[in-house]
Amino acid sequence: MKVRTCLISSLFYAALFAAPGISQTVWYVDDDATPGGDGLSWASAHKDLQSALNLVGTGDQIWVATGRYRPTLPVTSGDGRSATFKIPIEVRLYGGFAGHETSVSGRAGLFDRTELSGDLGVKGVDTDNAYHVVYLGENSSGNYPSRIDGFTITHGNANGMSENRDQRGGGIYVSMDGPGYSPVLELAHCTIRDNRGLRGSGIAIDNLGLVNMRDCRLTRNSAEDQGGALLVQTARLRAHNCRFDRNRARKGGAVYLNSSFPDHPGTGPSVRFVSSVFHDNVASRGGVAFLDGNSFTSGIGTWVNCTLDNNLAAISGGAFFAKTGAPIPARLTIRNSILWNNRAPIHPQIFGSDAEVTYSDIRGTWAGLGNFMADPQFVDRGARDYHTLAGSPAHDSGDNAAMLNDIADLDDDDDFFEPVPFDFDGNPRFADDPAAADTGAGTPPLIDVGAYEL
Repeated sequence: MKVRTCLISSLFYAALFAAPGISQTVWYVDDDATPGGDGLSWASAHKDLQSALNLVGTGDQIWVATGRYRPTLPVTSGDGRSATFKIPIEVRLYGGFAGHETSVSGRAGLFDRTELSGDLGVKGVDTDNAYHVVYLGENSSGNYPSRIDGFTITHGNANGMSENRDQRGGGIYVSMDGPGYSPVLELAHCTIRDNRGLRGSGIAIDNLGLVNMRDCRLTRNSAEDQGGALLVQTARLRAHNCRFDRNRARKGGAVYLNSSFPDHPGTGPSVRFVSSVFHDNVASRGGVAFLDGNSFTSGIGTWVNCTLDNNLAAISGGAFFAKTGAPIPARLTIRNSILWNNRAPIHPQIFGSDAEVTYSDIRGTWAGLGNFMADPQFVDRGARDYHTLAGSPAHDSGDNAAMLNDIADLDDDDDFFEPVPFDFDGNPRFADDPAAADTGAGTPPLIDVGAYEL
C-alpha cells in the first residue's frame, strides 16, 4: 500500500505541474453552421462537436458556440445509449462563444446556453438517454490534463446494466478503465444539472481518476443510491468555489466518498472542498455528504471555508454522515465553515463522533478548537444569499492556518503553495471587518468563516 500511495502522489504531481501542450490547432463548432465545414474558422465551423473530436490532436483546442450538442458515437456496438463525448488526452474544450470571438478571454461567457445533452431519443424521456454525456478514460501518454470549460452538461442517465461503468456518472464519468496513465480533468465554469443514475449522477470519479474543479455548479442531479451530484471512489478531487444545490440520493444528497486515498503532505487533502456552498440537498443519510467506512475501505474528505445550510436527511446527518464506527472509519475534517439550518430527526448537522471540526459556526454546537454557535446573519437566507452582513460573528473568526494551498491556482500566478487567495465570489481572502471582533487564530487580518469574505 505504501508503494501505491507514493505512486499515486507522483502521478498527481505530474498532472498538476506538467507543462501544458502547445495548441496545434483551434477547431470551431457552431450548431448554426452550414454542414460540411472544415472546422478551421467560425465561417467554416463544424456543425456538431463529434466532428471536431474525430479530428482533434494532442494540445488542440475546440471552441464551441452556443447551441445544444448531443453525442452520436456509441462506445458499445448496438447500444445507442452508450454514445458519449469521449475527450482525448490534453485537449481543451471551451464553450460559451457567440461565434465570432478571436480569443478564449474574449468569449461571450454564454455558458448556460452551450449545452452538452444526453437526451438522445424521445425529448424529455430519460429512459433512452446516454449513460454518460462526457467520458474521460485512461491514456497512454502521461498524466496530462484535458479541460472542459464553459458548458452546461445535462440529461445523462447512468442506469445501465454494467455496475462498474454504466451505472455511474450520468453527466461526466472519469475513470481509468484500462492500462496506461490516470485520466486528469480540469473542469471550470460548468453547470452539471438534471442528470440521473444509480451512483454519482452528476459526476463520477473512480479508479484513479483525478479532477480539479473550479467555479462550477452541480444542481438537480439525482441518484438512486449514492451521491446525487458526485461520487469519488479510489480517486482524487479538488473542488474550489463550487455550488452544490438541490441534489438528492439515498446516501449523500450531493457527495458520496469511499476508498479515498490518504492525504499527502505536499498536495494536501486527496478530496477537498474549498470556498463552496451546499444547500437544499436531500438524502436518507447525509444531506450533503456520506463518507463510507467498512472492513476494507473508507471515505476521507475535507471541507474548508464552506457554507452548508438547509440540507435535509430523512434519517440522520442533515449535513454529514460519516461512518466513524466502522473497522476502517470514515475521516471527516471541517475547518472555518458554517453549518447552520441543516435538518434531520437525529444529528441535524453531523453524524460521526470522530469528525474533526475546528473554527466553525455550528448550530447546536460541536466540540472542537475555535468552534462557536451564533447566527451567521446571512443577507437573505430565503433567497439563498449566503453572504453575511457587516459585523457578523462569522467575520474574522476563522483560522488563517487552516486555509489550504492554492493547488487550483485560482489567481493564475503559477504559485500552487500560497494559501487560496479568493472566496466564492473571487474576492480576496483575509479581509478585515472593522465591525467584527478578531476571535479567530493567526496574525490579522483574520479569515472569515464560510464561503464568503466580507
